[in-house]
Amino acid sequence: MLVQALIEIGDIDLLSNSEYSELRIVNSRNCSIFEEYDAPLGGWNKDVLIKYDLLAYNIYACFDLYLGEIWIGCDDIASRFNFTSRL
Repeated sequence: MLVQALIEIGDIDLLSNSEYSELRIVNSRNCSIFEEYDAPLGGWNKDVLIKYDLLAYNIYACFDLYLGEIWIGCDDIASRFNFTSRL
C-alpha cells in the first residue's frame, strides 16, 4: 500500500531509474521470494505497480515489495497509516 500512498503524495518518483528493474514480492519473515516479475516491455508505470501492490496485499500476510534493489512497500503500511479506507 505504500506504493499507492507515495504515488498519491506525488513527491517521490518510485520509477526513477527503475522502470526496467524486476519487481519482487518477498516474505518479510524469512526473506524468501514469493514472486518475481520482469518489467513489462514498456517498463513499469505507476498504475501497474499499484495493481501488483494490491495483489500482494490481498494474497500474502507478510511481504515486502522491491523494485530492483529499492524497497517500495510492505503489508503493514496499510494498517499503520489506514490506507485501506481509501481503496
